[in-house]
Amino acid sequence: IPTSQHHVINATLPVDQAARAYEGAMLALGADVLPRNPEGLPVLDLVLLGMGPDGHIASLFPNRSELREQTQPQKAWILPVSNSPKPPSERITMTLDLLNAAAQVSLVAAGG
Repeated sequence: IPTSQHHVINATLPVDQAARAYEGAMLALGADVLPRNPEGLPVLDLVLLGMGPDGHIASLFPNRSELREQTQPQKAWILPVSNSPKPPSERITMTLDLLNAAAQVSLVAAGG
């Protein structure tokens, strides 16, 4: 994958700013690079998810505010997560809406 297609999160910023900056970088990509669905959400080619021991995916933890329905006119694509119940305490994640808009979603899980 060409370096020009790498879009990384700036881990030197505070979590709120890093989430907004990453979302801004995604918003700046044209529909020819990052197509949108009829609701305006980006359609990622593939999302590969893992599952935490408590059943969380993508740093979206059960019973956390990040899972509540978003009511803003422009729904967020990327969310900051503070005080995560699992280390690290600060994370950045994609919203459920964005994950569900992907063309393909795969979940990798192993039992023990």
